[in-house]
Amino acid sequence: MNKWLAVIGSRAVTSEMQADIERDVCAALDDGWSIVTGGSTGVDHVAAQTVYNADLAERLRIFLPLALDNYIASFRQRVVDGKADHDDTEAMITLLLHLRELPDVIHETSEHRSLTPAAFHDRNQQIVDQADRLIAYRRDVARPTGYVHGTDHTVEHAQSRGIPVRIYRY
Repeated sequence: MNKWLAVIGSRAVTSEMQADIERDVCAALDDGWSIVTGGSTGVDHVAAQTVYNADLAERLRIFLPLALDNYIASFRQRVVDGKADHDDTEAMITLLLHLRELPDVIHETSEHRSLTPAAFHDRNQQIVDQADRLIAYRRDVARPTGYVHGTDHTVEHAQSRGIPVRIYRY
C-alpha cells in the first residue's frame, strides 16, 4: 500500500520555497512515499515537476478542480485577467499535458465548470482524502479581510481528519 504525502501551498514560490519543496519531495520519494498535489502553479507545480524529473510519475497523483481541457482554458484566462503569471501557467500546462498520457496520474472532476472557490475547495478535499501526511508551503502575503487562504482551508481539513501536518511559512 502506498503512503501518500500531500504537498500544497501558494501559487507563487520563492527560490527558498522551491529548494524546500524539492528537498522534501525527494526525501519522501526516497523513503517510499508517493506524492499527491493539486496541479496548480507554484507549490503544486514544483512538487509534480520534482516527481516527474525523478522519473517516478507512477508515484504521483494530481487532482484538478475541472476537466483538464477546461482547466487549461480557465487558467489561461486567469493570465489574461492578471490573476496568474504567464510563464508559470505555461510551464504547469506543459507538465500536465505530458502527465495526461500516463495512467492514474491526473484525476479530473467534472462536477465544476469554472474555477470557483468551491471548485478549488472540492479539489483540496480530494487531496486530503488521499493523504496520509501533508506538508504546506505558505507565503504570508496580505489578503483582503475575510479571505480564507486555500492552503489554510486544506490544512484545517487535514487536521480535522487527524492527518499529520507540517507548515512552512515564508
